[in-house]
Formats: sequence, C-alpha cells, structure tokens
Amino acid sequence: QTTPGAARHATRRAGAGSASCAAEGGKDAALSADAASRRDAVQRTAAAAAAATVAGGVPQPSEARSTRGPKAWEKIELGTEELIYDMVFDDADPKHGWIVGSRGTFYETFDAGKKWSPRSFAGLDPEEEITYRFQSATLKNGEGWVIGKTPILVH
Repeated sequence: QTTPGAARHATRRAGAGSASCAAEGGKDAALSADAASRRDAVQRTAAAAAAATVAGGVPQPSEARSTRGPKAWEKIELGTEELIYDMVFDDADPKHGWIVGSRGTFYETFDAGKKWSPRSFAGLDPEEEITYRFQSATLKNGEGWVIGKTPILVH
C-alpha cells in the first residue's frame, strides 16, 4: 500500500497517460480537462473581441462611478513609455501624489494628478537611477518611502 504522496510521486515519475495515472483516479485527465476549459474560454473571448473590432466596435470611453454620479475618465499623458508599478496619494494632502515605475520612473503631482512632473532622488546619480525598478511607494503626512529592484529603499 502506498501513501497519497507516494502515489503522486509515482505519477510524476511515470508521466501522464501511464498505468499509475489510471490508478490515481485520472487526476491528470481532470487537470487536462480544466486546462482545456480555460483555453476554450480564452479562445472564445479573443474571438468575440476580434469580431467586435472587425464589426467596427471601437471601445468607448469608460465611466468612473462615485457617490456623486458618473464621471468620464480622462487620459493623462506622462511623457514616458516606461511601465508604471504604483501610484499613491498622501492622506494628509490628497492633491500630493507619486507615481513610480521601471527604469527609475518617478513622477510627482501637487494638483490631484492633473499634471505630473518627473522627479529624481537627490542621493542617486541619474545614470544609476535608470537601473532601478521602483515597485511600490508609500506617502503619508508628507513622508514617503519607495522600494524597488535592484534592492533599494529610498526615504
């Protein structure tokens, strides 16, 4: 008699479609069916999106909903092609915010995000700064922290 862990180990060694797979109650077949179901859903969604595009279905601007009613989204140009990883606003001053991202991307706003200005950190050489991926920011009561990769923590 084998333990459940031993049976799973034997299945992995023997591979899908082997006798041990059948002895385990067809778990690999169930996993394969789940994967096929997910793949089918993705294909149906992609086909529907392609059909809408071909039929002239250009996406319309989305609406943001709040307790004050619907508002149209507004696109704000940052002037960068870099990936954005985080955006944060200060609880004490909701008009003050930061955006951080790849290759040392760091923007700051003082007007609730209507206009963003690129910033750099005083302690980092501009050439060195682009090697960092700033992933997360915290801004509270005017004090901020940024964490990223290559491992860096800036305060």
